[in-house]
Amino acid sequence: MKIYINASTGYRGAMLAQDGLPKQKRCDIHRLLAITFLGLDPTSSLQCDHRDRNILNNSLSNLRLATSSENQRNSSVRKDNRSGIRGVSWFKASGKWQVQIRFGGKQHYLGLFDDITDAEAARKAAEIKYHKDFRPDCDDQPTDGEDAL
Repeated sequence: MKIYINASTGYRGAMLAQDGLPKQKRCDIHRLLAITFLGLDPTSSLQCDHRDRNILNNSLSNLRLATSSENQRNSSVRKDNRSGIRGVSWFKASGKWQVQIRFGGKQHYLGLFDDITDAEAARKAAEIKYHKDFRPDCDDQPTDGEDAL
């Protein structure tokens, strides 16, 4: 077995080979761990989420099974986000901060705010209500990576 970091995704992976066969198979380490220890069915639509959003921290306490939408809720702020806050954008027509959140397959409007700190507070409150444990600032995230691969 050879461990590597995938240059396109950034995930840690492994090259696996069956004894006596020349063909090797690539697999992400976090998926191998989820299949082996978390009961992930490789044919299911569930994904393996990194609680702390650090894709190199493959400690079992940092991994959990998630739907695609749950996994997306726990993602970092996009690089092209100008406010620095998920779901908060400048609405030029009103000269205010607009806040939205996505849940239940729909985008929900939370309002317009003069102050960005009020907009951020509205977004955080909605994340707590609708995203529950799958939000970036959730307190159930592990603090160490001592069993990380």
